[in-house]
Amino acid sequence: MTAGVVPGPVSWLDRVVEVEGAEIRYAVSGDGDRDLVLVHGRGAHHLWWHTVLPLLEPAWRITRVDLSGHGDSGHRTAYSTRLWSAELLAVCDAVGARRPVLVGHSMGGNVSLLTAVEHPERFAGLVMLDSGVRPPGRYRSFHDEPRDGARPPRGPRYAATREELLTRFRLMPPQPHPEPEVMAVIGEHSTRDTELGWRWKHDQFDISDLGDEQVDLALTRLPFAVGYVYGTESQVTDRSSAEYFGRVVAGARVEALPGAHHHVILERPERCAELIDEMADAQLRGVAHQ
Repeated sequence: MTAGVVPGPVSWLDRVVEVEGAEIRYAVSGDGDRDLVLVHGRGAHHLWWHTVLPLLEPAWRITRVDLSGHGDSGHRTAYSTRLWSAELLAVCDAVGARRPVLVGHSMGGNVSLLTAVEHPERFAGLVMLDSGVRPPGRYRSFHDEPRDGARPPRGPRYAATREELLTRFRLMPPQPHPEPEVMAVIGEHSTRDTELGWRWKHDQFDISDLGDEQVDLALTRLPFAVGYVYGTESQVTDRSSAEYFGRVVAGARVEALPGAHHHVILERPERCAELIDEMADAQLRGVAHQ
C-alpha cells in the first residue's frame, strides 16, 4: 500500500440536486473554511479521490460529485460539457461554495477548465491533473462515431456476478495498477446489480462535444492562475504538451511526477494532495490580494 495512505471505506454521496432532468449526487466533508471541488474523469466516479481526500480534509472543505452518467448520479440520453458545467454550478450553489478552486483529473480537468472559462466570476482557481492538452497540429477528437444526439446502439456489458465483472476491471489507458486495497475501493463502487446482471455504473455513451481544439482555445481564455500536474509515463499527456501548457497559460505552475502514469491521484496521492494544497492556496491568496 502507498506509504501513509489508508483507503477510506466505500462511501456514498448523501446529497442530491436535479439538473435538467438528471439527479446529481454529491457530498461535502472536511474541516477547512476554503472550498475545493473535486471532479473525476471519464468513466470514473468520486471515489477515484479516496486516497487524496483524507489528506486534504484537515485544511479544506471539499465537495465531491458524480457527474451525470457516472457513479450514482443519473444518466442522460446524451451528454455535453454544457450539461456537466451546469451540474458543477448547481452543486456549488447547493453547498454555498463561494469562489472555490476546481480540481479535476483527466476529463474532469478539461470540464473544469471549460466551466471556469465560461463562468470566471464563480471560481478562484483551477488545478488540472493529467488532463489531455495538445497544441495545434496534434489535435485529436473524442468523436468515436457520428453523433446525432441519440444514444448509439452500443450498450453495457453484463456479468452474472459482481466478482466476474470485477475480473474485467482495468484502469484506462492501461498502466500498472496501484495496490489491491486502493483498486478494490474504486472497483467495488463501480458496479451495479440489475435485472440483466451486474454492469458498470458509468454510461457507455461518450461525451459528444469535447475535443482538443476546444480545450486549447479555452487555455487562452483562463481568467486566473492555474496549476497543471502530469505523470511522465502517462499515455494521455507528455512533456511537450505540459511545456505547451506553460507557454500558453500565463503564470501557470506546471509540475511533473516522474515515473507516474495517467492515474496520478491513485499512484501518488501524497504528492498530488501536497500540490493541490499548494496550488489552490496560492490561487486563493492571489484572489484575496486583487
